[in-house]
Amino acid sequence: VYADKVSYNGIRIIDLIIIFILYLFPLFLNEYSVTFPFINFFILLSFRMFHFKKNLNNSIKESLMDSSPLFIGLAIFFIHFFTLKIPLVFLLYQLSLERIFWFSPHIFFHFLKLLFYPESLSIDQSGNVVFGNFLYDPFSIFCILLFLTFTIFSFRSITIAPFFISIIPFLHIFSPAYCLASERYLYLPSLLLIFGIANTISFSQNKIKNSFILIFLLIILGLLGNRAYIRTLDWRDSVTLFTSA
Repeated sequence: VYADKVSYNGIRIIDLIIIFILYLFPLFLNEYSVTFPFINFFILLSFRMFHFKKNLNNSIKESLMDSSPLFIGLAIFFIHFFTLKIPLVFLLYQLSLERIFWFSPHIFFHFLKLLFYPESLSIDQSGNVVFGNFLYDPFSIFCILLFLTFTIFSFRSITIAPFFISIIPFLHIFSPAYCLASERYLYLPSLLLIFGIANTISFSQNKIKNSFILIFLLIILGLLGNRAYIRTLDWRDSVTLFTSA
C-alpha cells in the first residue's frame, strides 16, 4: 500500500522529482536539450511495444507518464523562453514559415548527404550547404518534399523518430546557431539512428529482412569506417588540421 502511494508505474515519486530537477540544469544551459523528452518518450515506447508486447494505447500512456518530469521541465522552459528572452519582432522572424519550410529542408538534405556520403568533412559545413536559386525551383521543392516526408514518417516509425527529433534543433527551426551545419551535429542523431535500426532488427521475426538490413549496415560500416580512417590522416598535425578546416 505504501509503495502505491509513493510510486507511479514502478518509479518512486522522489525519483521523478529528481529527474525533473536534474533536467532543468542542461535545459537552461543549452537550449538544444529540448529534444530529450521526445527522444526519451520514443525509446520507452519502442521497448514497451516490441519488447514487452504491450498495445499501442497503453504503451503511449505509460511512456508519457514516465517522461512527464521531462515534459513538465520543457513546458517551464518554453514559458520562460517565450515570455522573457525573445522580443516579439525577433520571435516572429525566427519562427517564420519561410525559415521552417524552406531554409531548414535544405540543411536537412545536406545532413543526410553528410551522414551517408561524407565526401567533404570540415569543422564548419556552412560553405558546403547548397540552396535553391529561388523559392520554388526543382531543388527547393525536392528538399521541402523530402523534409515533409521524414516529418510525417517519423511519427509512424520508431526507427527514425529519435533520429529525426534529435536533429531538429540544428535545422534552425527553434533558434539560430553560429554555423549553418557541422558534422558534429550528427553525432547524437546518428547514434539514435543506429539504435533505432538495431531495435527494429532485434524484435523482427523476418530472417530474410534482417539479413538484408545487416548486410546493408555492414556495407555502411565499411564505407564510413574507411572515411573515418582517412579523416584521422587529415587531422594528423596542426598544418593538415587547418587545411582541412
